[in-house]
Amino acid sequence: SVWDLKAKKAWCELRAESGVAVADLVWNPKQGLLLLTASADDRNPVVKVWDLAASTSMPVQQMTGHQGGILQLSWCPHDDTILLTTAKDTRTFLWDLTTMQAIAELPNEISPDAASVSSASAQQNASALFAQATSYGQQHMRFQITWSP
Repeated sequence: SVWDLKAKKAWCELRAESGVAVADLVWNPKQGLLLLTASADDRNPVVKVWDLAASTSMPVQQMTGHQGGILQLSWCPHDDTILLTTAKDTRTFLWDLTTMQAIAELPNEISPDAASVSSASAQQNASALFAQATSYGQQHMRFQITWSP
């Protein structure tokens, strides 16, 4: 449910398919009625784009590309057209939200240099946008991604 804090009641309710867990939800850092949800379902790993100004019952778009359930989303705080996703398929994608396409894949090895990766397209936006990721275990699966300040 999305709550209206002034009215102190639910404003709308976002629904996932029956039995499908929502692994993560992130709000657009600049536009308060846009949000993304990530499906943890290995059979249908999608990122749903919700525009609550247009619809409170259906996502306006979906993005696919991962082969396993999505673990986390990270919306760039400096450029709201850029998103990072990490999933159980051990892959981390950089997405262009204007085209709804993955534009880069971050390397998945453990090294000091692998923790920070920049995007050429992001650098063109006059912001130095970097991602940090944490890995664990033999599979080197990222389970947390964040943007540096």
